[in-house]
Amino acid sequence: MTEQTFRSALGGFNREDVVRYLEYINAQHTAELNQLRSEIEFLRSKAAQTPPPAEVPDQSELVQQQASRIRELFDLCKQQEEKIAELTARLEAAPAAAVSAEAELEAYRRAERAERVAQARADQILQQVSSALADATVKVDEASALLGSMADQLSGQLDQFRSAVTGSKQALQDAAATMYAIRPSDDKQ
Repeated sequence: MTEQTFRSALGGFNREDVVRYLEYINAQHTAELNQLRSEIEFLRSKAAQTPPPAEVPDQSELVQQQASRIRELFDLCKQQEEKIAELTARLEAAPAAAVSAEAELEAYRRAERAERVAQARADQILQQVSSALADATVKVDEASALLGSMADQLSGQLDQFRSAVTGSKQALQDAAATMYAIRPSDDKQ
């Protein structure tokens, strides 16, 4: 956050400076939230495109828990945004003579606290989503390695089966040739 200085006014800070600063902070916070939402949607769409491996049933439960927690945190962030908007609207709607410097300063402090809380929650969401994605990636890699091993094993077994079938076929052909060779002829009777 950048250091902001306000012009002095009779009994406190210049109201217009404080309002502009609050609008700037609100816009910055909204942009950050929108960026996080975009990243989450991208990760959700990427996760939806990746089929879950059959060997890892607990992964969907973990993802559902993380998604539920993310929704809770976004709801809290949304409430903080609404509080900031409400405070900003109240500050703009109040007549200049009625708004004391102390009330303006308190509104600024509340907005700053709300921004810190929202930023901390957004960081927490990003960390949780990153952790869930890393866990999912590890599990997918493990499932892929297991699938590759199973495919190699199956290929080896198919080669053995093919060899056994070829050997059996050759043995049957040899037996048939022997049977024809030792067959009594009809001429000798």
